[in-house]
Amino acid sequence: MAPSYSAKYGFKKFVIVVPSIAIREGVLKNLEITFDHFQNIYDKTPANFGVYDPKRVSSLRNFAVNNNIQILVINIDSFAKDENIINKPNDKLTGKKPVEFIQATHPIVIVDEPQNMETDLRKKAIENLNPLCTLRYSATHINRYNMVYSLDPVKAYDLGLVKQIEVDSIVTENDFNEAFVSLESVNATKTRTSAKIKLDVNTKEGVKRKTVTAKVGDDLYELSGKREIYKSGYIINGIDVADGFIELSNGKTLNRGDALGGLTDEVMKVQIRKTVEEHFQKEKKLKSKGIKVLSLFLLTVLLITVNTTQTVNHRRASLQSGLKKLIGKFLERKLTRDYFSLRWMKYIMVTFRRTIKVNGKILQENQKLMMIHLS
Repeated sequence: MAPSYSAKYGFKKFVIVVPSIAIREGVLKNLEITFDHFQNIYDKTPANFGVYDPKRVSSLRNFAVNNNIQILVINIDSFAKDENIINKPNDKLTGKKPVEFIQATHPIVIVDEPQNMETDLRKKAIENLNPLCTLRYSATHINRYNMVYSLDPVKAYDLGLVKQIEVDSIVTENDFNEAFVSLESVNATKTRTSAKIKLDVNTKEGVKRKTVTAKVGDDLYELSGKREIYKSGYIINGIDVADGFIELSNGKTLNRGDALGGLTDEVMKVQIRKTVEEHFQKEKKLKSKGIKVLSLFLLTVLLITVNTTQTVNHRRASLQSGLKKLIGKFLERKLTRDYFSLRWMKYIMVTFRRTIKVNGKILQENQKLMMIHLS
């Protein structure tokens, strides 16, 4: 992108803001491996990239005055607070604050994983860079602001960016034939208690899943635009802010972060079992062609508070336990049926030391496990 913007519009100063060290290293690696590619496309336009180092703040002077394309990668925590070195006057810079060199260039700021930078402190820090404009790149935006481009799985396939994508679902993503209720939050003020609830609502464009605010006595039938599936038993009987749940007139209670009409543990077990079978079948078929098979379980992101942490941990533990059991059962059944050749068995049992990655924590498994990411 930077070489393209430079060639078309003359922009040369770019700051990539990342939320963590891990993502920073990924960005740097991507810049490294694509550098020669873009150099060949854009006639070897001079360009430099690097990471901000608080021990070498004088390098920001070069970022500002060098006429080459300059790409600076910086962690949000390195400049979000007043006490950060970058925001303090520095004798080596004739009393200037290091951040002033960035501000003077009016850089194009690129925010990687912006959903991690939606606090007031972090948004103010990004604004303080004095950007010409800010571009946000993410697959899981919280706030979409002004959408200028979207790359969905189908478009990625059409552009040849991926070899193949398959989505296998046992319930449709927009199944509006069952009453869906998800409790997002409960709130209390001096005058009222309320809850933010996600429902399937009748709109002019059809049924849409939307968040509504409800108080005790409200009828979800009315809030849903009079959808018949909410007609009986969906009046809010109570809102408990302390323990984080609501009670419906049908006798059901719903904790913060939970949903009715969504995926149950049994449904997820079926999905896991199907994914395990599909993964091994494809891995067996495609290994000789050098194609790696990656199976993903994408879970709804929950706002983790004191009251929802237990729910989130239970869900992760349930999936992790179910995954290991189903993989073991599948392999035992298939191996006894001579499903795999001896060579393939060795490939699974010896070559790989399989890993399950759960929310950034690694559990090494020295048994016959495939690589699955629980995101």
